[in-house]
Order: sequence, then C-alpha cells, then structure tokens
Amino acid sequence: MWGAAIIVFREVFEIAIIMCVVLAATRELKNKGKWIGLGIISGIGGAFLFALITESVSFLAGDQGKIYFNACVLFIAVIMIGWTVVWMKIHGKMIVNNMKQMSHAIAAGKKPLYVLAIIIGLAVLREGSEIVVFLYGLMATGQTTGLSILLGSLLGLSLGCLFGLCMYYGLLRISIKYLFQIPSMLLTLIAGGMAANAAGKLVHAHLLPPLINSLWNTSSLLPQHSILGRFLFILIGYQENPNGMQALFYLLTLTVIVIAAKYKERGILSLATPIPV
Repeated sequence: MWGAAIIVFREVFEIAIIMCVVLAATRELKNKGKWIGLGIISGIGGAFLFALITESVSFLAGDQGKIYFNACVLFIAVIMIGWTVVWMKIHGKMIVNNMKQMSHAIAAGKKPLYVLAIIIGLAVLREGSEIVVFLYGLMATGQTTGLSILLGSLLGLSLGCLFGLCMYYGLLRISIKYLFQIPSMLLTLIAGGMAANAAGKLVHAHLLPPLINSLWNTSSLLPQHSILGRFLFILIGYQENPNGMQALFYLLTLTVIVIAAKYKERGILSLATPIPV
C-alpha cells in the first residue's frame, strides 16, 4: 500500500506542478478549461490503453513466460524509477520554467489554445504510463495485493492533488526541490527492492546463480508475510532470506542511482559555474 502511495503521489504531484504553472499563467484566458480537460482525458485514456496492453502481454506469456515477463517488468520499472530520480534531481526547476514560458506565450496569443491540451495530455500520459509500469512492478513482486495497490494509489492520488491545490492557492511555499527529495530517496530504495526481487525470480528460474544461497534468515524475527515485513519489503526491499545475487542487485541499483544523480548534479553545476579568467 505504502509503496503504491509513494509512487502515485510522486507522479501525480509532478502533474500537479505542471497544471498549477499552466493554470496560473493562463488564468485570464477564456475557454482554457475545455482544452485542459481534453488534455487530462486524453492523457488518462492513453495511460489506460497502455495498462491494457501490458496486462494482455502478461496474459499471453503463460505460466513460465510470466516469470520472465514479471522479471522484465521489474527491471524496466527499476530503470524508469532510477531515470526519474536522476532526471528530476537536475531538471525539476527547468520543467517549471519551461511551463511558465509556454503558458505566458499562450496567454499572450503567441501560441494557440490547443497547445494547453497537448501540454497537459502529454504530462498525464507520461506520468500515467510510469505509474502503470511502477505499480505492475509492485504487483510482480508477489508481496502485495490488488486491494492494497488500489488503496495506496487512492491515497497517493489524494495527497498529490491536495499538495497541488495548496500550491496553486499559495498555501504551500516549500521549495519544489525539497518536496521531491524525500519521495526520490524512497523511490531509490523501492527500485533496489524491485531489482533484488527480479534477481530472485531469475535465480529461481535457474537463469542466474545464487552466489550464496542464504545470506541470513530473519523469518523467525520478522517474517516477510507479516504486516511490518510487507511494509519494509515494499519500502526498502526487505528480504527475510535473501541470496547473494539479490543482495548484489540491491546494492548495485542503489549505488548506480546515487552516483548517477550526484554525477549529473555536479556536471550541471560545473557547467553553470563561470570559468575564472
């Protein structure tokens, strides 16, 4: 539940930021509502179609193929989560600035109104598709139910919309940078857990060696099927009896995401720093 809530909140909040900027910059325009509404509906429709395609592919894969498919989905989710964390670390402010410029151009009559629908539609489609992959990744772990995914998604959606409304009406004055930091850290841990789970599936299918069959066994202290065990499994990738390959994938995923984010951030800062003459 909590993993789904964090994922959905993170993506919905990004959509909310874009919508807040667009709405604030074009608040004097007439008939903007129908174009924004069209963009939202189109984006949701595209994301829903993507979800249907994903489910159809999973169904056609069969029992043995589903193991490979779920492992692939988990790895895709890991890559997308890692890319999201790194990309937003650098480009969070840039998104807001670009949306402001585009919205002001529409308000000034330099851009047609249908551009609003395209901007909002693409934002909803992109984030919605990411939500589909991320949530399917959680389902593929086999440690969460459809109901908990649904409840977590509704919680994340509600919080994302609430934060967006507060931001629009000026009630929330926290820097966007800091608002993204906590979800990004949690997403990094979730990605590590997904990578470890995917590695476990491939070890079980004899496609990867376990390296070490059992690093530890805490099933008597904290069973993975318990409420706390499930909570920690989703949030930080807790495993009661992991093998060496799972631990390796977990640590490699965290290391790559953290180093990539730091490297990109330093690269941007070095480019922004004037060279002394």
